[in-house]
Amino acid sequence: MTDQTGWAAFSECLDRALELSGAELDAWLAQTAERDPALARQVQDALNARRCESFPDFLSSPVPLPSIATTLCGRRIGPYVVETEIGRGGMGSVWRARRDDGQYDAVVAIKVIHAAWVGKTGEQSFRQEGNLLGRLAHPNIARLLDAGFFDSTQPYLVLEYVEGESIDVHCAREMLGVEARVDLFLHVLAAVAHAHSHLIIHRDLKPSNILVARDGTVKLLDFGVAKLLGEDRKPGTLTHSTMAALTPLYAAPEQLSAEAVTTATDVYSLGLVLYVLLTGVHPFQAMASVHSELVTAVIGRTPARASDVAQHVLIPAQDLQGDLDNILHKALKKDPTERYATAGAFAEDLRRYLNNQPVTAVPDTLVYRTSKFVRRNRGAVAGTALAALGLVVTTGFALWQTHRARVERDSAIAAQARADSVSGFTSLLLRDIGPATAPNALHQHLDRSRALLRSQHYKDPLVNAILLRQLAARYGEAGDTVAAVSLLEEAITALAGVDEPESVAQLHCSLANAYEGLARIDDADRHIRAALETMDRLGDAVRLENRAECRLVESYIATAHGQNRRAIAAARTALAELEQGGIRAGDQHITAQNALRRALAHAGLNAQALQLDTAIIAQDAAAGASQSIWGWIHAFNAASTLREGGQLLDAQAQSARLLAANNGFSDSGENLRDIALLHSQILLALDRAADAKPLLERARQQDRVNPNVDLRVVLTQAQERIQSGDVLSAGNLLSAAAAPIDAAIRAHSNEGILALRVRAELASSAGDPAAADATAAQAMALAIDADGEKAPGYRESALLRADLALRRDDPSAAREFAELALSQARREASNPASSAWIGAALLLRARCEQALGNPLRAHDDARLALGHLSRTLGVTHPLTLQARALARD
Repeated sequence: MTDQTGWAAFSECLDRALELSGAELDAWLAQTAERDPALARQVQDALNARRCESFPDFLSSPVPLPSIATTLCGRRIGPYVVETEIGRGGMGSVWRARRDDGQYDAVVAIKVIHAAWVGKTGEQSFRQEGNLLGRLAHPNIARLLDAGFFDSTQPYLVLEYVEGESIDVHCAREMLGVEARVDLFLHVLAAVAHAHSHLIIHRDLKPSNILVARDGTVKLLDFGVAKLLGEDRKPGTLTHSTMAALTPLYAAPEQLSAEAVTTATDVYSLGLVLYVLLTGVHPFQAMASVHSELVTAVIGRTPARASDVAQHVLIPAQDLQGDLDNILHKALKKDPTERYATAGAFAEDLRRYLNNQPVTAVPDTLVYRTSKFVRRNRGAVAGTALAALGLVVTTGFALWQTHRARVERDSAIAAQARADSVSGFTSLLLRDIGPATAPNALHQHLDRSRALLRSQHYKDPLVNAILLRQLAARYGEAGDTVAAVSLLEEAITALAGVDEPESVAQLHCSLANAYEGLARIDDADRHIRAALETMDRLGDAVRLENRAECRLVESYIATAHGQNRRAIAAARTALAELEQGGIRAGDQHITAQNALRRALAHAGLNAQALQLDTAIIAQDAAAGASQSIWGWIHAFNAASTLREGGQLLDAQAQSARLLAANNGFSDSGENLRDIALLHSQILLALDRAADAKPLLERARQQDRVNPNVDLRVVLTQAQERIQSGDVLSAGNLLSAAAAPIDAAIRAHSNEGILALRVRAELASSAGDPAAADATAAQAMALAIDADGEKAPGYRESALLRADLALRRDDPSAAREFAELALSQARREASNPASSAWIGAALLLRARCEQALGNPLRAHDDARLALGHLSRTLGVTHPLTLQARALARD
């Protein structure tokens, strides 16, 4: 209740309801509903809770009563206004809400969770885990966009809104046959496998948590909510919070017997979902009304074979006999170690079934494999001509098929053994996770995992390589790239002499990416070339996703080499190949788009980069992901492109919104530093040094790790001091950073170009124009990429040299530099009709023309400059005022 009056009314009505029963109670509830529907529903909820089996023990049980809350319709939760309730369950209620802060229109689902389900981790851990799970990106998983608290104590989740129907209802309405249902179910398995690769188990997979949207896309709901609520578990136990995310009818035996859950736990629930989709019945549905009987059945009884209980008119029992019976039987084994170890292994057997290939869930017999061969090649063996030759070729065919069977069997057994090993190790990692709040908890867990892997002694070198690569990826995510490189080198050594060329190529690709992160560009280039050469040799045998991933790494490395053409070409190729292969949405597609916009931005092609930024942001909005951490990053990229492209006022508005929104990701110092730095750079360009100063101090405090990024902050601070007239302080900043500045200049990095320009600005402000010009000339030379193209940094240095030439009364030289700056500004403009950089270059050329005695040309240039500058810098900016004065002359 929200107040004492509401509680008193509810208490009085509940007392009255408890005195009634049967038809009398129903009539009284109906009358109450006519008078006060919300109150009647609250009383009904309380009566339903009283009938729960656990009600007599509620004082000693950790399971809370269902929430009794007034409607949330019309309430504001963050930037959203709640519209209507769309679901309710034991964990809480789900509401449709619409964004209402004027930034853009978006519909989301808000899940309001009973406060008691949030365990001992409390508010801070809840928020942190929400941000982590928001990064779980897969086209078949409804994204968790945000997590927080309203009314101080009420937890909620903001989820991608999916307008669709549960998978069982969809299959029935569309009258899907067995193969169509299996094909649809493969999308479910792909999503689960993605989450398992991030060490996240669902724990509550059931038809109502698997929706099919109007366009036919499968969407899993509540993925990660169990992790969000259950982080305080001990190994081998289920906590109160974990039990919240559990539906007994679809729970695995180990869940109901309070044993450790693993990836195989989700496999069991998935097996039940597929069983229901194919048969129309649940193996334990009859026991669902009595909890104790249901638990006994799930733990002790083997489900009937699917073909024995099938009830679907469209799916005859004989269609389930054989492979599907055996696949479901394996998925529903009581012992987790006897099931498919991973969702991927489950999916592989279903794909084999669809392709009429042998599955791993049956005895390996020659008769079985021969029948599969005939079914796959009906056209080749069904003709009457073959019948005449049958006796002649029988012996040869039998020998050939026996050999083929052995090859397929060995391959299937090896693949299953590898999947079992990988899943077993993953399960050990999941059990070993300690409290997330402990100092260095993640790194300590990874170190334990590394020691654990060394102690396992897997005989299969490919298993060792897979696990080493996975662990290296986790170290990379934790920021320990050195450890990641060591593990990847070890993985390549493990595969020496093994015929696994694609796996070796993947490892080279991962190593190249890691070396790029360590700024060891030559090593990175060597490994990426080795990876791509192998993949080109293998051709179509290489998975599309693996080839695209390596192309993107090549793009990053090429950018670091200053090879902008190669970077753009590699990213374009990756994106085109993905789209030609049917991958036009989802995490990898957006990653490829981002890689291309990054390469374009580094080349100064901001108009093309901004087109991609806009497309990515539109995809985020369509998926309801705009308020996720990735949506924030994509909007940040767009703000950066607007600034680089000369649209300063638009960039300022965007970065100001992002700075305000950063409170939602306050645990990430890197995000806060980057947006504070970007916003301060924009403010400096708008001649607002006083406003930029505190932001730069904030950015400096956030960065204590990466010296290159810290150098960017220091250099921008020096620019702020120069603009404020504090030349001495700016000089001290640059002197203190002399060593990293010199290293950046030697590396020809963007920071090195910026450092030279700031040194030139300092020399000019200190009254040493000769030193300023020499340093600006060095910056111009450095801002030429490996292809001979002018790169970002060239324009600003050319403008500075033009201004210096005017000061020393050399307008002809000044005009040459102004022309160079103007040409580059037009190339870099994100909008050629509205660019501060074009305006600044035109204004400088106008000053040159005036000094050369060409007042008409000066007037025309100033008038053009005024149009650009007033739209992008504002009407009161000093450059705008100067252009207006020249345009009047």
